[in-house]
This record gives sequence, C-alpha cells and structure tokens, in this order.
Amino acid sequence: MEDPHLALVIPIGIVVLLGVLQWALTFLNVRWTALERLTQGTQTAVVKDGEVQQAAMRAERMSQADLLMELRQKGIASVQQVREAYLEPTGQVSVFQTSSSSSSGGSRSEGSS
Repeated sequence: MEDPHLALVIPIGIVVLLGVLQWALTFLNVRWTALERLTQGTQTAVVKDGEVQQAAMRAERMSQADLLMELRQKGIASVQQVREAYLEPTGQVSVFQTSSSSSSGGSRSEGSS
C-alpha cells in the first residue's frame, strides 16, 4: 500500500523547492546584472525623435498598430509628438513626449498595456 503521508510530502517539497529556486534566482539577479538582463530582459527603444524604429519593433514582434494603440491610450495623437518610447520588459510602453507637445508641466507619460 501507498503511504498516505507521502502523498502530501511530495507536493509540499515541490512548492518549497520552487520557492528556494525563486529566491536564489532573485539573489543572483541582484549580484550579477548580466544574469538580470538575461532573465528579466531590457527595454527597447521603439520610437526616437518621432520616428518609429522598425527594426526594433520587428525584433520585439510589435506591430505599428500596437504602438499606435499604446500612444492613443496615453492621449498622444501622433508619433511625431513622441521624443522617445520604450517597450519595457513587462510589456508596458513608456513614452516621453516632445516638450512642445506636452500640455502639462512634465514631459513624461506612462501607463500600462
């Protein structure tokens, strides 16, 4: 017969192991930035000085329609109003508007996707 305690020990052991692995990876990411870039990713510039960076968007598999949707959600009507836009590792797009197109005092507009 199968031990009934073993039925609980194995799943609990797996959860503990996953927790330890998560802690270890976080610890190593803090120590070595190269590992952090590998496991977490880096931001990618998708707009520079009002011009869409097509090669970067292809590399990130982001369509022009996706970019325009993100800009509209941030209240930006045209790519020409954007000084810089970055696709973050989280999937969000960070947008820095040109100083002439920013109606408020700040030049940064961010939001989630």
